[in-house]
Amino acid sequence: MTNIQFHDLCLPDHWACPLIYGDYSGLTDQDEEELNNFVKYWKNDLDFSTADISSNQESEFVKYHDASTVGVLACNCFIYSFQILPTSPLYSKT
Repeated sequence: MTNIQFHDLCLPDHWACPLIYGDYSGLTDQDEEELNNFVKYWKNDLDFSTADISSNQESEFVKYHDASTVGVLACNCFIYSFQILPTSPLYSKT
């Protein structure tokens, strides 16, 4: 039996609609490219169809966040939760 495990990441708040609802219409071409690169980087570890943010969470300005690696500069961010794929090294077998 596998346990459902989650991984939290601090990511731009303007990624909420594309990550949660699949609606990319509010993103610029650059935003979409950065998000796609981020998803490509994590695709073997996280199930992006499970993206979630707490309903009582407010975004806050963050200089160093988990999307910095794909070129996203300081911005307002949420903490997103994603289900960890059982095949990922992030998945704890214990």
